[in-house]
Order: sequence, then C-alpha cells, then structure tokens
Amino acid sequence: MRGVDELQELDRVFGALSHQTRRAILLVLHVNGGVMTSGAIAARFACSWQTTSRHLRVLEEAGLVKPMLRGRERVYELNADQLRTLTTGWIDRFRSTEGGPAPVLAAQDPDTPGHHTA
Repeated sequence: MRGVDELQELDRVFGALSHQTRRAILLVLHVNGGVMTSGAIAARFACSWQTTSRHLRVLEEAGLVKPMLRGRERVYELNADQLRTLTTGWIDRFRSTEGGPAPVLAAQDPDTPGHHTA
C-alpha cells in the first residue's frame, strides 16, 4: 500500500529528526560538503563512539545518510534529496489553497454558534 509505506517512511524520517544530535550530524555533514568519515563525524560530538554510531545507524535506516566503505574507513554521505522530498511533501499537504479548508486560527464570525462575546 502506497499510503501505509509512505507513512512508515515519514515515521522513520521524523523519528530520526526528533533527536538533536541526529539533526546536528545532518548539519555537520551539510556544511562539510555532504561527505565525511565516521571518525570525523564522531570527533565533532562529546558522546561516545557507540552513541554516535547508533545515531548514524538511525539516520541510515531513515535514508538520510548513505554509508560507503573507502578502504578501511566508513564514509557517510548526506542524502539531502530524501530529506527535502519527504519533508517538503509533508509540509505541502498543509499549505492553504483557494477553496480549501479555512485556517485553524481564523477569526470566528460573531454570528457563528458557539461564538461568545464578553
């Protein structure tokens, strides 16, 4: 099912983005050209190697980074397209369109049932 698969993918991405360190890893990758070794990434953070490795694995499972082997080093590449596509697609669903639902915070008409005046 396309809808269920899409929601599961969104859950993985937003779950990965829910942790401050993982968001920081993505930013570090981005400002460093999108590709870094695992050691260079780990050196930027005060957490243990095991914790950094766990964060990288979550980002990998969400499709936000791609691991590669270069010789004996593990290199991570930012998958910015995945991040942009999923988050923009999600946000676009909530953009107001002409004839669409009224904004949630719209002022209520005084004649509308349930509207109270002081």
